[in-house]
Amino acid sequence: MVEQHPLPNLIAEELRKRIWSGEWEWDQRIAEQSVATEFAVSRTALREALKTLEADGLVIMRPRRGTFVRSFTTEDLYALGETRIILEGFAFRMAIQHAAEETRRELSAIIREMEEASVQDHWESLLDADLRFHRTVVSACGNPLVTHFYESIQGQIRMVFARFRFEYPNPRLLSIEHQILLSSIESADESTAVENLTAHIQDGTKRLVGRFRDALPHPEEIGR
Repeated sequence: MVEQHPLPNLIAEELRKRIWSGEWEWDQRIAEQSVATEFAVSRTALREALKTLEADGLVIMRPRRGTFVRSFTTEDLYALGETRIILEGFAFRMAIQHAAEETRRELSAIIREMEEASVQDHWESLLDADLRFHRTVVSACGNPLVTHFYESIQGQIRMVFARFRFEYPNPRLLSIEHQILLSSIESADESTAVENLTAHIQDGTKRLVGRFRDALPHPEEIGR
């Protein structure tokens, strides 16, 4: 049986791609009537899709003002990085203790995808694989609450990842960093694994903040 996807879900997926690709900038107002006309859908269906994206933390719907792509302040970026370290740090420890060999093979396959994408300079595929690597480790931790919390922020993580294309002159650096993470898991050294993960996330955050510090809005400026 072919699974049927409600129209708002299909619309949400298309809009999600535009946000993740950077086609829609942070804090950009979404022209709802224009989008509804482009997709040949009702405003009602579009609004349902936007509500899904709002629940994912990708857009903000402001009464009487419209819908805006989520923006991140410097504080937001640091908070997201710190949250990732807490959740993924636990997940890496548990994955070392409990992850099956199949999980390690899956992670290795993802890294090969990242390497192929970096050779082709295909950033969308590279960043999708990057998120899938981390999500796979979290899924392997065996704690459904940790998995649930991570799923609630993974859309924002991928949204931030989109900016990495400006920060990594050599995209292969990303696959190398993830190979180091996988090696840490395979070595069964929990402390080293968490140290490498922490350095990986903190480095990515600092790269973004360093480049976009002047461009990132202050909290009170968002949505003006």
